[in-house]
Amino acid sequence: MKTRKKGNNFFSEQLRKIMFEKNLNQQDVADNVGVAQSVVSNWLKGERNPSLSSVKNLSTFFNMPMGYFIGNIKEEDTVSFEDKDTKIIKLLEENIKIGKEILKEIKDLKNK
Repeated sequence: MKTRKKGNNFFSEQLRKIMFEKNLNQQDVADNVGVAQSVVSNWLKGERNPSLSSVKNLSTFFNMPMGYFIGNIKEEDTVSFEDKDTKIIKLLEENIKIGKEILKEIKDLKNK
């Protein structure tokens, strides 16, 4: 029977780090993510990897993008969901402004 090699992986390191920063224990995370404390323990030991739904729940609970936990986003690139929403709203407002300016120019050209 094959046994998994125990040890840290990217996910377990990221989870450990954010739990430390937020002063949370395994039970706190388990309660808020909807898994047993033993599951969180296995994640932290690197014995198991989370399901996609668990990564989504962690992402929501910690207000971090899923990439923070799975490795495709660098820590310095992370922003909260609220920051992303604010950026999207600003972009939409800028696009509306540009659209209005273009419409005004078209209207002015038609009136010439």
